[in-house]
Amino acid sequence: MTKPAIKIEHLSKSYELRHLKSEGIQNSILLAFKDVLGYRKVDMHHVLTDISLEIQKGEVLGIIGRNGSGKSTLLQILSNIIPPTSGSIAIDGTICSILGIGAGFHPDLTGKENVYLNGSLLGMSKQKIDAVFAEILDFSGIGEFIDEPVKNYSNGMYLRLAFSVFSHLDADILLLDEVLAVGDAAFHEKAKQKISALARSGKTVVIVSHNPSEVIEFCSRCVLIREGKIAAQGNPKLVFADYLIALNKQNAAIELSSFTGKDEAGRIQFDLNNSLTPQNDFFRLISVRVKASNKAHDAAIYISDAIEIEYVIEKKCDEGYLQLGSKILDLFGTWITTDAPAFREGEVHQPQPSGTYVYTSFYEPYFFNSGTYKHTLVIGRDGKEVPIPFQFYTFEIVKDEWIAKAVWGGLPSPLLKRLAWKVEQQ
Repeated sequence: MTKPAIKIEHLSKSYELRHLKSEGIQNSILLAFKDVLGYRKVDMHHVLTDISLEIQKGEVLGIIGRNGSGKSTLLQILSNIIPPTSGSIAIDGTICSILGIGAGFHPDLTGKENVYLNGSLLGMSKQKIDAVFAEILDFSGIGEFIDEPVKNYSNGMYLRLAFSVFSHLDADILLLDEVLAVGDAAFHEKAKQKISALARSGKTVVIVSHNPSEVIEFCSRCVLIREGKIAAQGNPKLVFADYLIALNKQNAAIELSSFTGKDEAGRIQFDLNNSLTPQNDFFRLISVRVKASNKAHDAAIYISDAIEIEYVIEKKCDEGYLQLGSKILDLFGTWITTDAPAFREGEVHQPQPSGTYVYTSFYEPYFFNSGTYKHTLVIGRDGKEVPIPFQFYTFEIVKDEWIAKAVWGGLPSPLLKRLAWKVEQQ
C-alpha cells in the first residue's frame, strides 16, 4: 500500500483564554498570585477537534469552511509553525507553504534573494536554483521588480511570486491559503496548469479557499471543516454544495428574522420599517413566495412540478413606469436565467397608477433540476434600474422518484428544459 504524503490522526488544537484584563497594580498582583496557586479560571477555546485525515501523493485537496472554522490553523500545524495540542502527524516529504502576505519571504530582501533563500532552505544547490530561476521569473510576471525588496510589492505581486517560487522549487508538498484569489485570468490559468502538472508529477497540493469554482476546478477531493471538526469530505462539488446549503439556511434564518415572518399562505412579509426591505419613494416590496402550482404553499417542489414565483409590490406614486424582473442563480452563484414582463417585443411602457401589483412568473415542469436555487428581483423605473438592497431568497427543488431510480441517476445541469425531439429510422 502506498504511503500517504500526509497522515493526520486524532489531531486537536486548543488555546487557553486567560482573561488577562485587569485594572490597577493591586488587581494585577492578585491575578499573578492566582496564576501561581492555580486558582485562576482558565477557559479553553477548541480550534480543532479530533481531526483524522490522509492526503495521498499526487492529490490536490481542497479545504473549505467558514472563517474561524480552523482551516488556516490546520495548515499552520502542517507547516510546523504551531504545535498541535494532541494527536499525531506523519509527513512523507518536504513542505512549502504560502499562508498569507509576509509568510515565507524576508521583507528586506529582494525577490531574487528570496528565491535563492527559500531554495537553499529546501536543500537545493545554487546550480539547481539557477536552472529554474528564469522560469520562476517568467511565470510570476514580476519582471524588473524582481530586484526590488518584497516589502515594496503589492499583495498581488507578492503572492504571484510566492506561488511561482514554491511551485517551481523542489518541494514534495505545497500548502496554499487563499493564494489563488489574486492575479488576473491569465495568471489563474497558468496556476491551474501548474497545479495539474505538480499533481501528475506526484507532488501533493493542499488548497484552502472560499471560492467554489476554484475548489471544483482544481481539486480532486474536498474536506469541509465546521466548528473545528471534519463535517464532510469527498467530491468537491457535492461537499461545497453541503457547505453552501447550510450557509444559505443560516443566512435565510437571519434574513427572515428581519421581517415579520410568513403569512398563512406562505408569503414572506416585509416589514415597512426595516432597513433591509427593498423600498424607496417609488415602490415597496410587500411579499415574496415560491410554490409549486396547484399544490399547498408548504408542499415540496419536485422537478416535475410547475413553479410560481410571486412578488407583491406597492407602487407609491402615479408617475413613472414600474418594471420588475426576476433573476435565478444556482447554489454556486451562477446566473442561470432571468426574465421580465416588459421584456417583450412591442411592449408599450405606460405609467401605472399607484397601488398594489402582483407579479407572478411561471416556470413549466422540468425547467429546473433538483438542488438549491436563489432568486432575486430587479426593479426598474422608466427603463433605468433602481438601486435596492441586494437580496436573495432560496428555494429547493426535489428529485422525482423515477429520476432518482433512473440508470443514469439524473443530469448535472441546473436546467432541464425539455426539447422537442424527432426520431426516425432510416
